[in-house]
Amino acid sequence: MYGIEKDFSWELSIQGKVILFWVVLLLIFGWSWVNQTNWSFLFLNSYVVDGWVITWKVFFLFFIFFFLFFLKKEKSSFEWFTLVLLFQLATFVLLSASHFLVFYLSLELSSFILYLLVGSRRESLDSTEAGLKFFVLGSFGSILLLIGVVLCYGITGTLVFSELILWSEAGYSPPYLIALFFFLVGIFFKLGVAPFHFWIPDVYHGSSWSVVYFLVVISKIGMFGFFLRFVYTVCIIPFEWISFLFFWLAFFSLWIGTLGAVNQVNMKRLIGYSGISHMGFLMFGIGIGNGFGLMATLSYFWLYVSLNSLWILLLWWNQVFSLHKLKEFFPWFGFLLAVAMFSITGVPPLSGFFMKYYLWFGLIQIGNYLIGFLLVLFSVVAAFYYLRLIRMFFFSGWYWSGSISDSWREVGSLWFLIFVGYFSLFFFFFQKYVYVWLLEGIGV
Repeated sequence: MYGIEKDFSWELSIQGKVILFWVVLLLIFGWSWVNQTNWSFLFLNSYVVDGWVITWKVFFLFFIFFFLFFLKKEKSSFEWFTLVLLFQLATFVLLSASHFLVFYLSLELSSFILYLLVGSRRESLDSTEAGLKFFVLGSFGSILLLIGVVLCYGITGTLVFSELILWSEAGYSPPYLIALFFFLVGIFFKLGVAPFHFWIPDVYHGSSWSVVYFLVVISKIGMFGFFLRFVYTVCIIPFEWISFLFFWLAFFSLWIGTLGAVNQVNMKRLIGYSGISHMGFLMFGIGIGNGFGLMATLSYFWLYVSLNSLWILLLWWNQVFSLHKLKEFFPWFGFLLAVAMFSITGVPPLSGFFMKYYLWFGLIQIGNYLIGFLLVLFSVVAAFYYLRLIRMFFFSGWYWSGSISDSWREVGSLWFLIFVGYFSLFFFFFQKYVYVWLLEGIGV
C-alpha cells in the first residue's frame, strides 16, 4: 500500500489468524480471571471487563477472523494487515473504556486507521478525495465530541463513567445536558446518523470493496457497542430529556437514507444510504428507552451487520458487478444472496421481519403510534431497492465476465456464508439465550 509491493497476503493472513486465535484464548482467560476475583473495573475504574464487553469483543473477532480470509483476494500489502491488527487493539480498548480519556484515545486511533485505509489507493483520485473528506469531516466530529468531554469535566469534575452515573443520580442541570449533547453528536458523526451523514456516500464511493466492508461492518461494531453501554448507563437518568433526540435522528436517517437509496445506480453509494436508513431503525430502538428496546436494538444491529457482510462480500468477490449467472455457477450462494435481501427487506418469516417487528412493537408499547406507522412506511419504500437488486442479479441482462475464483471453494468462506444464511433465517429462535447473559452484564 505505501511502499512494499510484494504480495504478503497469504503469509500475513495465516499470521493474523494465529494472532486472533491467541487473542480469543486471552479473552477466555481474562473472563475466567475476572469471575474468580470479582473484579470488573480495572486501572482506577477506567477499564471494564464484563459479559457485555466480552460478548462484543468475540462478535468483533468473528468478523475480523473471516475478513482475513477474504482479504487474500485483494493481494494486500504488509501495512494492510498491520493496520487491521492495530484497529483490533483500538476497538478492544474502546469497548472496555470507562473513562473519557481512554475512550477518546482509542477512538482517535481507530479513526486514523480508517483514514489511512480509505485513502490507501494512491493511484485513484476518488480514493484520495474520499480519504481527505473523511479526515476533515471526521476531525470535525472529533472536535464536537471533545467539546462535550471538556464541558462534562468542567461541570462534574470527573472523567470516569461510574462517577458520572452517581453524579447524574444526584441531579442534572441544563449545562450537563448540553455537554452530553455535544458528546453524542460526535458519536453520531462516527456512526453516520443523519443529519451527520454527509461524508458517507463520497467516502464509500472512493473506497475499495475491502474498505467498504471494513467501514460498514467491522468499524461499526466497537463504536455501537460502546454507544449502547454509554446510553443505558450514563444517559439513563436524564433519558426522558434526550429520548426525543433519538426519535428525530431516527426520522431524518430513515427519510434521507431511504429516499437517497431509491435512485442510486452506484452500488457503493447504495450501501452507504442503506446504512444511514438502518441507523434510523436503530435510533428508534434506542429511543424506546427500556430493556425491550435494548433487546430489539441489539437484535437489529447484529442482524444488520451479518446480512451486510453477506451481500457486500458477494459484491466484493465479483467487483465487475457480473452476478447475473451466479445461480448457474453457485446456486447456494445465489440462494443466500436472495435470502439476505429478503431478510433485510423484512419479508416474513425471515429474521429481518422479526427484528423490525420488535422495534415496531416496542414503539407501540410506549404509545408512539405515529412513529410506528412511519417505521412501517419507510420499510415498504426500502423494499423497492432491495427487491430491485434481486431482479438485477438474477433476471436482468447482466453478464458473467469474471473467472471462477478458488476463494468460493475455501472452507472458511463457505462456512462463513452458511452461518450468515442460517443467522438470517433462524436467529429469532435462539436470541433470548444470548440476551439473558448480555443484559445482565450491562445491568438492564
